[in-house]
Amino acid sequence: MAQMTRIMRSVILAAVLSLLCVSAVAAAGASISSGVASRLSRRVEVLYRDTGNAQQADLTPAAAASADNADPFDSFYGALTDAIIAEVNSHPNATWTAGHNAYFDGKSYDYVKTLCGTKMDDEKLALATAPVSGSAWPWLNTVYQQPSIPRASDLPESFDSRQKWGSCSSIAEIVDQAGCGSCWAVAAAGAMTDRHCIASGGAHRPRLSAINILTCCGLETCGSCEGGYPIHAWQYWVNSGVVSGGNFGCRDTCQPYEWAPCEHYPSDANSTRKCKAQKSTPQCRQSCSNGVSFQSDKSFGKSAYKVDFNEEAIMREIVEHGPVEAGFMVYEDFPTYKSGVYRHLTGKALGGHAIRLIGYGVENGQKYWLAANSWNTDWGNNGLFKIARGTNECFIEDMVFAGRVHA
Repeated sequence: MAQMTRIMRSVILAAVLSLLCVSAVAAAGASISSGVASRLSRRVEVLYRDTGNAQQADLTPAAAASADNADPFDSFYGALTDAIIAEVNSHPNATWTAGHNAYFDGKSYDYVKTLCGTKMDDEKLALATAPVSGSAWPWLNTVYQQPSIPRASDLPESFDSRQKWGSCSSIAEIVDQAGCGSCWAVAAAGAMTDRHCIASGGAHRPRLSAINILTCCGLETCGSCEGGYPIHAWQYWVNSGVVSGGNFGCRDTCQPYEWAPCEHYPSDANSTRKCKAQKSTPQCRQSCSNGVSFQSDKSFGKSAYKVDFNEEAIMREIVEHGPVEAGFMVYEDFPTYKSGVYRHLTGKALGGHAIRLIGYGVENGQKYWLAANSWNTDWGNNGLFKIARGTNECFIEDMVFAGRVHA
């Protein structure tokens, strides 16, 4: 009976995950794995990018047995992750290394999906890429599509914003979005902060508030802890301004982040706090916790835009103006990233996610974007990761957003 119950729960979970992911993946025509997350199949579908063919690869007997016996509602780091790590690290064309990240220790599959809070449906994104007169969305008039930029030889082969603008410490900062799907707001606030510092030559360092964007931009317009649209966060910065914030516990800013960084070390006897998925979004507050005038504390952007779907355009944007926000599709293999240049190899789609692109380069002949994630420093390479550049990997070059600051 217990085995039958486990199988029924697996079937239900597989059906739910399929409904959640099918629209985004089908629209992209992507091939994704089948059966690993449901624990009903012993086969993993692997996407071989060099041939464009989706091929099947057997799990090892031990991994298959573990997958069959695992409860899909248990920790994300179980049979699923073990199988993915083995698959990636044995892949003949892998350009990255997979492993266990402490960030997800003890976390459920649902929790991992919650962190992927960038909505990637086309309707609102299409509206946000061109000015619309008389629109119900008045701030669309401040948005413009970056013009295509021809290939240029004046751009450096590699670039790191942390090195060019060393006085702007925010560029190197790795934050923790905790259990809220606020990546769209967190990455936006981070890139805006970077750009204010860069444009002012280091004189203005506002540490803009992700919680102000998350709670006041608007549930229908921008989003919530259950996901949102990066471009609308940038539009909000232009039209309404964003107050200072920074990390949880900051006492000298207007609206610091609402949630403390997650405790990711369950084996630590001193661990007292474990993160849970945060589905509810706090109410918008028009006041500052540090007693400063809410209106006078705001910093405004001059313009907001979607950077052209062009590798050179994105490179130039970063080199000339600083970090940008980018959205991409997260698959089940991404949470296991440890080092190297990430390319999706196996696993189903979990959802959209937003991060900051802070540079680019080449590693072992593989071009990459250098990105700062919002999953703390015990994920990936101290919170950073590299992802393939020039091939629209996981749609990352199709969803790049930025804005200019008043001089």
